[in-house]
Amino acid sequence: MPSPRTEEIDMRERIGLPAHPEIDAFALEDFPRLVRLREELIGAQPAICVERARLLTEFHRREGFDERRPVLRQAGALAHVLDHLPTPVFGDELIVGSTTSKRLGVPIFPEFTGLTIWPELTSISGRNDYPVLVSDAEIDVLSEEVFPFWKDLTVHEYVRRTGDNPLCLGVFERFKFFLAPKSNGISHLIPDFASVVDRGLDDIADEVRAGTERACDESAEEFLSAVLVALEAVVRFAGRYADECARLAGSTTGGRAEELAQTASILRKVPAKPAKGFREALQAIWITQVALHQENTNAALSFGRLDGILDRPYGDDLESGRLDRKRAAELLGCFFIKMQDHDVLTPTASRIVLGGGSANQAVTVGGLRPDGTDGTCETSLLIIKMAELLALREPNLCARLHRGSPGEYRNAIVNSIFSTGASPAVYNDAAIIDALTAHGVGTGDARDYGLIGCVETASAGRTMSMTGAILFNLASVMELAVNGGVDPPSGRRMGPETARLDLCGSYEEFLAAFRTQLESLVDLAVECNRRFAHAHAVLHPTPLLSSLIEGTIDAGADVTRGGARYNSSGVAVVALADVADSLSALKHAIFTKDGCVSPAELMDALADDFASHERTRALLTRKVPRYGADDPAADAVAVSLVEMIEAAFSRHSNFRGGRYHVGYWSMTLHAGAFALTGSLPSGRRRGEPLASGATPVSGAARRGPTASVASTARLPAECMANCIANNHKLSRSFLCEPGRLELLKNMIDGYFDIGGMQIQFIIQDSETLLEAQAMPDRYRDLLVRVSGYNAYFCDLTREMQDEIIARTEDRLG
Repeated sequence: MPSPRTEEIDMRERIGLPAHPEIDAFALEDFPRLVRLREELIGAQPAICVERARLLTEFHRREGFDERRPVLRQAGALAHVLDHLPTPVFGDELIVGSTTSKRLGVPIFPEFTGLTIWPELTSISGRNDYPVLVSDAEIDVLSEEVFPFWKDLTVHEYVRRTGDNPLCLGVFERFKFFLAPKSNGISHLIPDFASVVDRGLDDIADEVRAGTERACDESAEEFLSAVLVALEAVVRFAGRYADECARLAGSTTGGRAEELAQTASILRKVPAKPAKGFREALQAIWITQVALHQENTNAALSFGRLDGILDRPYGDDLESGRLDRKRAAELLGCFFIKMQDHDVLTPTASRIVLGGGSANQAVTVGGLRPDGTDGTCETSLLIIKMAELLALREPNLCARLHRGSPGEYRNAIVNSIFSTGASPAVYNDAAIIDALTAHGVGTGDARDYGLIGCVETASAGRTMSMTGAILFNLASVMELAVNGGVDPPSGRRMGPETARLDLCGSYEEFLAAFRTQLESLVDLAVECNRRFAHAHAVLHPTPLLSSLIEGTIDAGADVTRGGARYNSSGVAVVALADVADSLSALKHAIFTKDGCVSPAELMDALADDFASHERTRALLTRKVPRYGADDPAADAVAVSLVEMIEAAFSRHSNFRGGRYHVGYWSMTLHAGAFALTGSLPSGRRRGEPLASGATPVSGAARRGPTASVASTARLPAECMANCIANNHKLSRSFLCEPGRLELLKNMIDGYFDIGGMQIQFIIQDSETLLEAQAMPDRYRDLLVRVSGYNAYFCDLTREMQDEIIARTEDRLG
C-alpha cells in the first residue's frame, strides 16, 4: 500500500509547474540505492557515540590541558582524533566518511555542553520523547573516563570561574530571558568549501607555509603551525578511509567491489588535491565536513552556495561523458543522505530549545553572483529535485530569488515546497543584500551570501559569524517593563528600576521604560556572549575551521581571535509580534482619552492571567490594531520596535570587534522555554506559545496571507541582517486543485516585490497533522517547517506539534 507521501508526490506530478524536463522527470523509485539508504536512515534510532569524546580525553590526559599554547594543543588533539577514529563504510554508499561510528550517531562534545547528558545516561535510551541508545559499556566510558576529566574544564565552567559579573551568567542560566549558545561551540558559519574543491588542502597548506615565513610574531607562527597540523591530519584521515575502502574492495565481488575501489582512488586524491569531477567534489566536501565536526560541534556548520561550488565539476563531467544526469542525481542523493548520519545531543531540557532539530546544515542555491549576474545553473535544479525526492530534514535547503531568477528555477522551488510540504525556504536577494551592506559587508561579498543553520545569512567562506550567539526573549522585556524591572514569578529585580505600567501617565513614558529594560537586558546578553567568546579564544581555538575562512592566514589569527575577513555575532529575537501587539494595545487602547481599560486595570488582569478579565482580554485581542493585518498603525509600532532593537544592539561591538546582526527566528523556543513568560498586554496568556519568528500572532492575520506578508514586508531590512523566519501554513488539499500552485508562486513573488525578506511554508492539512499525532508510526517521515528548520513532525515535542497545528491556515486567491 503506498504511503501518504507517495500519493502526494503522484498528485504533485499531475499538477506541477514545468521545470527542467529530464531532471523534473526523476522519481525516487528510479534510484533503488537511494530508496534503500533512505529507508535505513529513517528506520535508524539515534545512538550515542563515545569515540570522539574518548579520544579527545585520552589526548589531554596524556599531553595536559595547556592554556598557554591552546591553538597548538587543539591542533594536536584534532590530529589524534582523526588518526584514531573508526572508519566505517556502510553498504551501498558512494560517498563515504562517518561523523560517528554509528549509522545515526550522536557525538559527544565534553568540552562544551556534553556533560549535560550525564544525569540522563542511564535513562535516555528509555525516555518517551526521542530516546537515544547508549550501551552500558559506553555509559561506563563517559561516566568514569570522560566526564570527570572535563567537569571543571568546560567553556561554561571557565566563564563561571573567571567572571566578575555574576548577574549576566545568572540571568542566562534562568533560561527565560536570553540564551548564549556559545557555551556549546561556534559552528554557525560557512567554511570555504569552494577552496576545498577548486584548490585542495595541499594548496591551502602551501599558502600557510608561505605565511609562516612572513609571520611577524610568535602568536601568528603558532597559529599557522597549528593550521598545518590540522590540514595534514585531514589528508591522513581521508587516506585511512581510502585504505578501508580498498580493504573492503578486496573482500567483495562484483559491482560493489568496483565502487569501493573507485572510492579508494578518489580519497587518495581529495581533499588534498583539486576535485576533477562531480563525485570527487562531493567526496572532498563531505570528508572535510566530517573532519570539521571532530573539531567543532555538529550545529549549523553549513555548506554555502553548493550549486555554484559543484557547477564546474558537474559541467565538466557531463561534457566529457564521464557522467550522465541520472548518475549525478544518484551521487548527490548519496551526499544528502550522508548529511543525516549524525544528530545533535539533546538532553531533555534541550528539547525545549531544539525539539526535533537536526544538525541544521544549510545548503543555498540560486541568487546573484558577486558580479551581479544570475548564479542559477543546472546544479541548482538538480539540488532542489533531489532534496524534494528524498524529503529528509537535511539539508536545510534555502533558495535565493531575485528579479532575474529564471522561470524554471522558480517553478522547481514551488514544486518542491508542495511535494515535501516544507522545503525549501525562500530568500529575497534585494532585502538581504541591503541588510548585509548596511552592516559593513562589501557589495560583491554581500551578493555572495549563503544561509546558515535556520535562516541566518553571511558572506560565504569569509565570515566568522556565529549567527546563533544570542537567543533573546523580547517578551521578557515587556514583562519587566510592565513590572518596573521586577520578574513577577520570582519577585527578584532583574532590570533597572523604572515606573510600573500602572504608574505611567502616557504611552511615551511607558515606552521609555521599555527601552530602558531592553537596553539593560541587551547589555547583559552581550556581556555574557563576550565572556563565552573570550573563553573560546583562550581554551578552544579552531585551526582547521580557521584555515577555511578567508582572512585568517593573512592575519595569522584564528577565527576566535578576529582573523576572519568579516566578524559578526548573530542575535535571534523571539516574540516580535507579541510585543508589537502589546505596544499597539497600550498605545491604542490603554493610553488614550477614551481608553476602555486603565493601566491599573490592565495590571490586575495580567496578574490574574485574565482569568476574571475576559472582557479586557477580548478588547485587547479583537479591537486593537494588530501586526499582520496590513494595518498602518499597528505596523508602524512593529517597525519602530525593530528599529529600537537594532539600536540597542548597535551600541555594542563583539569580542572580535565586529557588529551584532539582529534577526527574528525562534527554533522551538517560542513554544518552549520562552513561553514561560507571563501574560502580556496583547492578551496572550501565561504559557501560551509566543509567535514564531517574524510571523504575526496566530489568528491576528484576519485579512489573509496577502495582508500578513504586507505587514512583514514593512519591517526594515537594514535592521535585520541575521534574517527572519516568516512562517505560513497552507492547506494541501486546497493546493491540489489545478492552477493553485501558481497562486503560491504569485504569493512569493508579490511578497518579495514589496520588500519581503524570507518566507517558508508548511503545506499540510490540520487533519493530517492530527492523524500523525495519533499514529506516529505511519507518519515517521512527515516533514514540517518549524521556525527556520525542517523536522519530522513526530520527533517534535507535543507542545511544538500543537503549536504547528494551531497555526493560522492561510487561504490563497
